[in-house]
Amino acid sequence: MIKKLLQLICGVVLLGSQVFPPASQAESNENGIDAPLSKLFVKYSDYLAFDEEKRSGFYPRYKLTAKEAASQDVVITFEYKGKEQRIDIDEEGYLLFSPTKQMLEDDPLVHIDQPQGTLRLNLQLGVRLDPALSYETPELHEHVHKAFKAAKSLGGFMAVFAPSHSNIKVGFDPACENPEATYEYDGRETNLAQPTKNQAIIPFKKDKKMRKRGTLKFSCVPVIAELS
Repeated sequence: MIKKLLQLICGVVLLGSQVFPPASQAESNENGIDAPLSKLFVKYSDYLAFDEEKRSGFYPRYKLTAKEAASQDVVITFEYKGKEQRIDIDEEGYLLFSPTKQMLEDDPLVHIDQPQGTLRLNLQLGVRLDPALSYETPELHEHVHKAFKAAKSLGGFMAVFAPSHSNIKVGFDPACENPEATYEYDGRETNLAQPTKNQAIIPFKKDKKMRKRGTLKFSCVPVIAELS
């Protein structure tokens, strides 16, 4: 089984929701629109230019919203070195593709099967975590904080405000029925799960004790988490 990284998505928006692509950067036809790959993955070449060690804990994350289709049903393809590439999109609209430096330099046209003016692009900053059923809360809090500080230190479009504390919302796979999430400290347990929403809220922002000690335990490995 391939081990996937749990993606912790920050609430800091680096690029506000914008119409994609702007009319000046696209060619429209009856089958959809064509635009340069670099305009879909805006600023990703800047990210790749950073020192690999410094950027290893975080990454840009791109979300596409469509007016006339469910985001995951939008078809995005491009031709590269004689092969057709497809950019998959998850149910929340996040692009499941990371272009290489060479791809961005060659900058092929991507084709999107949606009319001009019906798409919006949003860029956020993600933090990587190893997937697990439990986390020591001081380590989790410190990891997130360090990732934001590293992003801020690189300057440019990554120079975002690094929050000292933030609540974290974790989500579980729909196949995980009645997910459980508890905070344990000194023999006591606090339920953090919201089963009807298939999620749990970790209240780091208001709970100073939780930031400094204790353990988080889940019945299923979270598939996504975000600062809230």
